[in-house]
Amino acid sequence: MFALASRIVIGGMPFTFVVAHAQTPPSADGKSDAAKQNEEVLRIWKQQSGSTVELKTNDTSSSTKIEFHGEVRADMYSRDVSVPAGSGNLQTPYGTGTFFNLVTRGDLRATSADGNVTYAQATVTNSNDRTILSRYPNQLTNFQVGQTGQGYQWMLGDVAVNYSQLSSSMGLRGFYGNMQFGGGYSLFGHAGVLADSWEALADRGALDGNPARTRYLRDVFGVKLEKAFMPGLKVYVTAQSFDDQDGSLASSAVSLLPATTRSFTTGLSYQEGQFNLTGEVGMSRYQEKYQEARNGHAEILDGTYQLGSFRFRGGYHNLSSSYMSLAQSVSPGIHESYFGTDWTAANWMTLGVEYRDSNLTTASYTPVPPPQDPALPALSPVVGTTTKTKSLTSRATLNFGPDLPGWGLTFQDTRTRVTDAAGAETPSSNFLTTLNYSSQTWNGMVSAGVGRVNSTANPQADSRTNTVQLQLGRQFSGATPTMPASWTANASITAGRQVQNLINIGTSTTTTNYGLTFAYQMPNSLVMNASVLENITTQPQGGPDLKTIRLQLDASYPLGLGFKAPVMLKAYIRDNVMNMGDPLLRTRETAAGILLTYAW
Repeated sequence: MFALASRIVIGGMPFTFVVAHAQTPPSADGKSDAAKQNEEVLRIWKQQSGSTVELKTNDTSSSTKIEFHGEVRADMYSRDVSVPAGSGNLQTPYGTGTFFNLVTRGDLRATSADGNVTYAQATVTNSNDRTILSRYPNQLTNFQVGQTGQGYQWMLGDVAVNYSQLSSSMGLRGFYGNMQFGGGYSLFGHAGVLADSWEALADRGALDGNPARTRYLRDVFGVKLEKAFMPGLKVYVTAQSFDDQDGSLASSAVSLLPATTRSFTTGLSYQEGQFNLTGEVGMSRYQEKYQEARNGHAEILDGTYQLGSFRFRGGYHNLSSSYMSLAQSVSPGIHESYFGTDWTAANWMTLGVEYRDSNLTTASYTPVPPPQDPALPALSPVVGTTTKTKSLTSRATLNFGPDLPGWGLTFQDTRTRVTDAAGAETPSSNFLTTLNYSSQTWNGMVSAGVGRVNSTANPQADSRTNTVQLQLGRQFSGATPTMPASWTANASITAGRQVQNLINIGTSTTTTNYGLTFAYQMPNSLVMNASVLENITTQPQGGPDLKTIRLQLDASYPLGLGFKAPVMLKAYIRDNVMNMGDPLLRTRETAAGILLTYAW
């Protein structure tokens, strides 16, 4: 049996963190020493938190491990922002003052002898910096309780669902669970609410006086049943719905009508050897309040196949503009097909090409300002507009191998032609080549690119853009042939230039950037970082050049302080001067602070 305890004071309140693990035979009273020790851990936890936690086990001789992990990050800093008099603070969201940001994370879990894990975890943020928490002085940013075991899982709180591309793929506040059954069956399910935050869900009053919610609370529900017929073949069906809570949004924030949706999909995934295939079809029914329902359909198919040195891929996506789901993998209104292949022509050369042909149709509806009177006529759809896009991408990757170790060269060329609903075409092209080098002590990169745009709809937007980027880095180490490194360091310089010429207007804009970074680290000891970046942009109408310089310095060092784990102390300073050269836009931000981090 062993038990570890740490004590820390946060905001004047003492907290004791205990980890116990035991596996001993039961005593005369029928309780093992492990059970007694775990009860003591829970007693301490209850005493310090005011919460009741009960450990249950059917076998008093079994081993249950109870752990509490977490992290506290306390950031205290001062910031000064200066702007030209009378210009307003338009170039930065930051303000002048002294601020703090306190982030607390906790994770309490119990692991039974059979591997089942029951847990509760949460993250709370407290800050007086409105650029971090814009609407509240404190916020519950994450909360979840759950359990995982052999063949099942469930969780409550902030949960993520990802069934398929056409069904449900989202984060929600509610319940999610899955369970495996005999015969290769698996069942997944979720139920909850879509809300911007826990504070919005609770309709908590905001500091800015505006409504807590910016969109309707949306009740969501869904299930997925999956059947594995063989190791490589799975077939599934899904059903999901959402219902906006009418009245959950303040009238001053209403811009859309509340809506409901029902959708169903069925799909498969198949893999055998070097062949992979996924497909899914779906149907949906979407209805806004007082309006006629809109039915939608969707079909997608994607596959890949490796044949010797060739790898083929292709797909077909067809979604009506009225298809509605809670997954954003494929956009509604898209009708596209694509095909591509990669060829390993030699152990030092790979060639690839991909062609994509897509049409995007958007359908709009006559806007009706809320509240909508049921006696008014229903929304009538406007004829959808379709944008056609054809693109061809070619690429090559060269690895020079043992003849020139560490060297690599890549080329990529993309040609695109976009045709709008009026038939106006906008062809464009982009070419980029990059030379890379990497070794144990040196690394570098040189890239050059050129892009062209020609538009019959807007000839003034015709342009040519040339780009060049350079990077060189060097690693240093205190290692010797007989001793590991007592310190490491690296330095890097970057430089780049981009020139965009508007051909038919006769103007150009040039952006030039430089950078220098340095890092130094001693294992389990001092860490230092420094960087300076400069960016200069010319104005096309001949105004003064706009220069921005960003400087950052920080140093971190672990403090013992007698805790189980060290407290990491980080001191930093940042100085950003933006739009130098223009007296009306020049803005300077200076910040200095200390960050304390304790993780256990």
